[in-house]
Amino acid sequence: MKNIAGQPCAMHADLLSSPYDREQSFPPLRRGDTGGFEPEQRFVSQEEPPPAPPSQGGEKEGDHCVCAKKSRPLGVFCHLILRTADLLRKNIAAAAVGLAYAVVTAGVSAQVIEPLTAGKFASPSRACILEFSPTDDVGKGGAHYKLMRGDDELWSGARDFALRRIVVTDKGHVGGFAYSKGVYETGHITLVFLGPDGKPIINERIQQSPPPFEPALPTPSDRGVLVDESGGRVLFRIADDQGEEWLTYDITTGRRVQRSRPRELLGTSETCGRLFEVSQIAGSPLVVARFLACTTQPPCSGFAVLDFKGQVAWSKEIDHPAVLRNWTKHRRKQAIWSKILDTSAPGRFLIRLEPDRLNIAYTVKRTDGMWRVKEIARGPLLELSR
Repeated sequence: MKNIAGQPCAMHADLLSSPYDREQSFPPLRRGDTGGFEPEQRFVSQEEPPPAPPSQGGEKEGDHCVCAKKSRPLGVFCHLILRTADLLRKNIAAAAVGLAYAVVTAGVSAQVIEPLTAGKFASPSRACILEFSPTDDVGKGGAHYKLMRGDDELWSGARDFALRRIVVTDKGHVGGFAYSKGVYETGHITLVFLGPDGKPIINERIQQSPPPFEPALPTPSDRGVLVDESGGRVLFRIADDQGEEWLTYDITTGRRVQRSRPRELLGTSETCGRLFEVSQIAGSPLVVARFLACTTQPPCSGFAVLDFKGQVAWSKEIDHPAVLRNWTKHRRKQAIWSKILDTSAPGRFLIRLEPDRLNIAYTVKRTDGMWRVKEIARGPLLELSR
């Protein structure tokens, strides 16, 4: 692209997209138009070019490439606009990724707690059903309980605590968490496990700490209760600013037998290893956990099979190539991360890989004194058979 005098135009072709950016040829200038210089005599010397010829009255800037005097400021301006837009795009994407990492790796986060309401809780086989009626919706007061096995009442009455995360076993055990001042105020959190007669087997109180920021909850807070009735173990999951902690008890004596942090057992760093989901595999003393793995960038989902003592029997990290390519597009979608779909079939579990939209089924068996996990099937619509 050249200007009227035949010199290279100062405007870069990448900055503007117009039909005048293409290379054009113009007829030779006449003697009267150049002030006495022939086309071959445009430069007096290579060191000092003569001034540009005066523009003719009939010419318009749109007919040819604009002159160098006007193109340089315009080119610089366009270049700055494009560079600024590119930097903003990259910085916004980086900021969004960093914010997402901060949210998913934080040990304590603001939560929306469901209010306590009256209801019924059934055991896995529905052999036992607990009727629950709290005195308030935040758990500050007590509650009325009634446990039924078929048509027989095992026990009933009022208690000075209102349980959250209630679990009921087929033998009539009841477990959960109680808060002395409700979930929103700092007080005590109590780990409760009742026998079939309604008497407490486990009643351990833990002092809470004030939340680090206003929307968050006091810590530790509840995450769930898992029971291995055949193995005589109950697992309480609590969380603080350092992540999840597992407390395992003997359901016969009420004695604590194990205290561990899954993040340390999984060998992850302080900013990773947060558990997103934990689900017990039916018919086994094992749980499946989905956690944040940071061996790749951006982080990916990892799956692990652990026992009630927190020992890792199997682990696998699931990389997401689509996330690496299209993180900006998918960063607002929770479906980017994989999930645990089903653990209700004895000795088997099913996970979902996103954004691959693929289900993978695994079987868990104990051979030679060790738990072994093996993939048995995969497919986009795969389900576990009962």
